[in-house]
Amino acid sequence: MVQSLPKRADVNINETWDLAHIFATEEAYTQALHDIEQQVEQFADTWLDKFSTAEQVVAMLRDYEKLQQAFVPVYSYAQLAESVDGTDEQAQMRISKLSNVFAQIGKELAFVDS
Repeated sequence: MVQSLPKRADVNINETWDLAHIFATEEAYTQALHDIEQQVEQFADTWLDKFSTAEQVVAMLRDYEKLQQAFVPVYSYAQLAESVDGTDEQAQMRISKLSNVFAQIGKELAFVDS
């Protein structure tokens, strides 16, 4: 007999992701996503068409690395929630919005790769 996976609400809480270790609240997650958008804008303002020496490139890449590190908890929070229960509409909407924001960020940061 084939068993189906239980819904997250039916799984023992000790066997689920505790996303509160990443962000305590949905509002904290939303604020972090907003902060990243602001950081990307500031990064682009600082570096777009403004690096030509080796020292400037190294400084820009260090700032870029810090920016990339800020993406990790935001991505993890959204992705882990969606991976647990793909039928959770809030998790689907969160990962969809994050995908859209990251696509826009990718466009804004494309100058780094070129």
